[in-house]
Amino acid sequence: MTKRKARVGIIATHPAPYRDATFSMLHSDGVYDLNVLFLFDREAERRHWNPGEPPYPHRYLGGYVRLHKHSVLHLHPLRALKNGRYDVLFIPCHNDLTALVAAAYATACGTPLVYCADSVRIHPLFDVRSRLRDGLVKCLLRKSKAVWVPGLASREYMLQYGVPPSRIFEGSYTLDVDTLLEAMTGVEKDRSAIRRNLGIEDGATVFLMVANMIENRRHALLLDAFERLNRERDVFLILVGDGPERPGIEERCSRRKLRNVRIYRELPFDDLKFCYAAADAYVHTGYEPYSTALDYGAIAALPLLTTTAVGAARNYTGLFREFPLTDPDDGGGLFENMKRAALSPALAGETGRKFRDRVRERNSRWAADQLKQTIRTALCGRAGIQDR
Repeated sequence: MTKRKARVGIIATHPAPYRDATFSMLHSDGVYDLNVLFLFDREAERRHWNPGEPPYPHRYLGGYVRLHKHSVLHLHPLRALKNGRYDVLFIPCHNDLTALVAAAYATACGTPLVYCADSVRIHPLFDVRSRLRDGLVKCLLRKSKAVWVPGLASREYMLQYGVPPSRIFEGSYTLDVDTLLEAMTGVEKDRSAIRRNLGIEDGATVFLMVANMIENRRHALLLDAFERLNRERDVFLILVGDGPERPGIEERCSRRKLRNVRIYRELPFDDLKFCYAAADAYVHTGYEPYSTALDYGAIAALPLLTTTAVGAARNYTGLFREFPLTDPDDGGGLFENMKRAALSPALAGETGRKFRDRVRERNSRWAADQLKQTIRTALCGRAGIQDR
């Protein structure tokens, strides 16, 4: 009997630079019949990301009703699932109602589920909403044949739920490392000119943070440490992002006359390389389950100054000896790391190169192979399906 390719449906939030290369590589490999179902259009959700349609089979689920700021219900998800006749279906941990409808439909049809999550355990489950969500996650995991997560922190979180290690795979948030390395090599030679365009002299130490400007990111703590260091050293801070905390950040910089702070709204993804090329260290304060901004910092060979509550840091275990991970509310530890980076540029550069070596291992090829293993595990050798 001739085996056919498995039809793989992946429900994803929107096109994104941390998944496009992985999906493209899986599609190019030709092992599976891939179709990505996007909940939202990139232009609507991430206007600062680069325009253009992804180079792999995809479609948009279309109209939806927003019942809560974190939950939507699409109007016709079952039609797309029925027409796709998928052998494996990936569901996201976000936008619960559409994911629940898809999970219920797949379970009723006997279609293997793969749960995609970027969660890490940061706070104890005190409130009712968190406990209900925790119960929902447990239910979905019981129905799932495999789990696809960004990295080690989320893997460890899934292990706490009792998911067997053999069913957890990484790489769901992976930048196109090889392409970005080439791009960084191209702009690093123009570092002095880039800094001049930003009004930054060559001798200054530049810190960079790329993140949503929300309370959990602790921008105020970063500004406290920066302002203190700026009294002692010639330092600059570049902040890229937007959000509800932005007006307060701008007001504080104006009121305190922090002229060495550069604030930019969300930039096109292709333009971020100029900010990374200008920087001497990448800082990521506060809490965040996963941030590919850290991976971009590693690609740029920058030392990563971050916290124990930023999940992406777990992928760089063993590299924080010179610039230790700090508690997300430890302003003193953050200040000491920033001061060390400013006083010891050679040490910062050497540490940054170690981060670059580590991130090379987690490229799109590795992520696509992880995705293949996820699909094979979910298929469990189903008859008549080609899985290699």
